Amino acid sequence: MEGGGGDAAAEGKRNPRCYMDVSIGGEMEGRIVVELFADVVPRTAENFRALCTGEQGVGPHTGVPLHFKVLKGMGVVRSIEHTPVGVADCPTVDVVIADCGELPEGADDGVSNFFKDGDLYPDWPNDLDDKPSEAHIALNDVDAAVESFKKALELEPNDVIVKESTKLEDKPTDVIPSEFASRTLAQEYGGGAFAVSEDIIIFSNYKDQRLYKHFVGGPSPVPITPDYGGPLVCYADGNFDPHFSRYITVMEDHRKSNLNPSTTIACIHLNDVNIQELSKRICVAGGDPTIVESPTEPKWSPKGELFFITDRGSGFWNIYKWIEGKNKVVAVYPFNAEFTRPLWVFGISSYDFIGKDGENDNIVCTYRQNGRSYIGILDSVKGSFLSLDIHLTDIGNIVFGSCCLYMEGASATHPLSIVKVTLDASQSKAIESSVLWSSSPDLTKYEPYFSLPEIIEFPTECPGQNAYAYFYPPSNPIYQACSDEKPPLLVKSHGGPTSESHCILDLNIQYWTSRGWAFVDVNYGGSTGYGREYRERLLRQWGIVDVNDCCSCARFLVECGKVDGERLCITGRSAGGYTTLACLAFRETFKAGASLYGVADLTLLKAETHKFESYYLDNLVGSENAYFERSPINFVDKFTCPVILFQGLEDKVVPPVQARKIYKALMDKGLPVALVEYEGEQHGFRKAENIKFTLEQQMMFFARLVGHFQVADPISPIKIDNFD
Repeated sequence: MEGGGGDAAAEGKRNPRCYMDVSIGGEMEGRIVVELFADVVPRTAENFRALCTGEQGVGPHTGVPLHFKVLKGMGVVRSIEHTPVGVADCPTVDVVIADCGELPEGADDGVSNFFKDGDLYPDWPNDLDDKPSEAHIALNDVDAAVESFKKALELEPNDVIVKESTKLEDKPTDVIPSEFASRTLAQEYGGGAFAVSEDIIIFSNYKDQRLYKHFVGGPSPVPITPDYGGPLVCYADGNFDPHFSRYITVMEDHRKSNLNPSTTIACIHLNDVNIQELSKRICVAGGDPTIVESPTEPKWSPKGELFFITDRGSGFWNIYKWIEGKNKVVAVYPFNAEFTRPLWVFGISSYDFIGKDGENDNIVCTYRQNGRSYIGILDSVKGSFLSLDIHLTDIGNIVFGSCCLYMEGASATHPLSIVKVTLDASQSKAIESSVLWSSSPDLTKYEPYFSLPEIIEFPTECPGQNAYAYFYPPSNPIYQACSDEKPPLLVKSHGGPTSESHCILDLNIQYWTSRGWAFVDVNYGGSTGYGREYRERLLRQWGIVDVNDCCSCARFLVECGKVDGERLCITGRSAGGYTTLACLAFRETFKAGASLYGVADLTLLKAETHKFESYYLDNLVGSENAYFERSPINFVDKFTCPVILFQGLEDKVVPPVQARKIYKALMDKGLPVALVEYEGEQHGFRKAENIKFTLEQQMMFFARLVGHFQVADPISPIKIDNFD
């Protein structure tokens, strides 16, 4: 046994340094340099030094192999860890110490910029261990009643309804049995799957889509709608009517009709969906069906007055009131801000009445302006507005109950949560707020890794028009690149396409930034949150404006010196997947792309998509010729870079044939391409293992084909056609 204070220390000798140059598959990978602590364990240090120099008769230049056991690490060691293995975990390619020896005193160790492309970002380790799929709760609906019920959508295993505990230290509790899942398939996107009245819950059950009535704490839920032999009829956005003891809900019927369509009208109201925020009307039964032009979120106040949100006049979604006797519509508080968002799902609640018994005229509401959300109290009679000071910068659904506000909220450092805000006696000031339920309950240990977004405004290809995005730089407290090193960039194009990106803590984004990537979330022209004029940029321009803006954003960041112009990648889901494919087909900005259930053939989408969006493309694309000219599938010859595709096999919004067609076309052309299909997944992946796999395979795909570096996680790559 050796102790400290050996001869080397006594004589003031330096500790020797040895190097090992490692090759993988016959190609030089990197150098490992080890300082040997001869001042502590002199004999062990000398033996190791002699092995490296070949003085012991073993090593690269002696004909006798030298073997070492690799422990977990980074850099070259991490490259070794990620080498594919076969039988008995033996590497499928040779991992060899090509050269080794002792470094002379004072000599450079030769490690700096040793990687083939000089990139230091591969050394970023697996610090953010929890994948986004492990932060597994995604909030969807909020509903408040006397007992303050909340809804939380879990990725696994069920969609549950939970109730706020009466004790602050306790978590919310499930109130429907585990064999039920509260989720509606109405209009494919769902939303508004349940409603609460005191101790009664009526909810849509995912498996059969029937409505069930459940008494909290009582026996098993009881179905209140017929069994049609399957999920043929869906219900959403229901409300209790206490005056007539009834439940009023939207019903979507997919059954085949036995009525004669030529002689019988079986439809009460039909609203073709062009661009949703432009083509809706509010109708009062028995009254003039054209009282308003383009509104959303109609609600009756406790005093029986009709309120709604529309963008007439100002071009911004504001709250309006209908004066019944005069058939007149007036703005409650004109303001250049958006007080709602597109109704892609049922159950959206951007405002609510504080005076539930009609004792006052106050409305609590949320609005968006300049890329963030605010909340306040609006006096509907005086037209005055008072902002509430809370820490959230992005607010979704909001409801009032028992002198408290309940809302979905998040910020750049706090994940999406259900938040309770207590008001003072005047119900005009927030005195306390608390998180009741969070999509990622414990993220404190990861806060040092969070990349904080920068709201950027960049010039587009249209003179005088700018667009907006959230830019996230790489962020890792342990590692930092050289001053001349620029990170790769991943551009995200949001779905919709008439939707928007939000400035919230998203672990999907932090996954990239903690591993050395820059990330930008683009709100291209046509996105909501910036007024009607900005939304209408996409009219008949889908596939042009969105493509131009994503490319312009990437070039802007390159010109600002923030990212590496040779490592630009793009990803998108649904409509964002279409924008990804269109960017790769019609532009040369990006080096690779990932499409998640994206559109490749616009003509096919129009013919085969679901009922809710069957007319959606008319105002987005325009003429039949435009459908052909903007479909990436028709211009495969223009693709020049790798593509990876992910698709759910039960997707009715963008059917699997879309991904399969573009996959086969790209494979036939000889481009590197991969297709991942998921059984049981619809439009948007819900299973944790699939979400994790999708994220990791994007990282691996880009790393192999664009970044040329080893990723920080132990990921087994999938086969890439025309590459592996």
